[in-house]
Amino acid sequence: DAATTTAAETSTTVADGASTSSKPSKECQDLEERDDGRYDLGDAGTVVVARNGSTLELVEVIEADGWTVDVDDDDDDEVEVELRSDDGTKVEFEAVIEDGLQTVKKILAAN
Repeated sequence: DAATTTAAETSTTVADGASTSSKPSKECQDLEERDDGRYDLGDAGTVVVARNGSTLELVEVIEADGWTVDVDDDDDDEVEVELRSDDGTKVEFEAVIEDGLQTVKKILAAN
């Protein structure tokens, strides 16, 4: 089963007009490892990763209309891709192999 975690930090304005910084709301979802390596990232698009033993390879990123792609990391044991929409919404994809086990996460950050 996939697990979902949500974390948010809000902005606060005090009486003298000063405000604290805020971070956008984030939702992290663990994804099941897929035999075909194809991961649907909802409105953002699709990422395809190939696993060969203890190595990972980014095969393809198919971004949806209005989204841009930035490949943050493409090492033998890790693939990190960030997709950002025209309105600032960000979806991060991360696949990592540690100790022979693959973990895959999708992180959605509101603008």
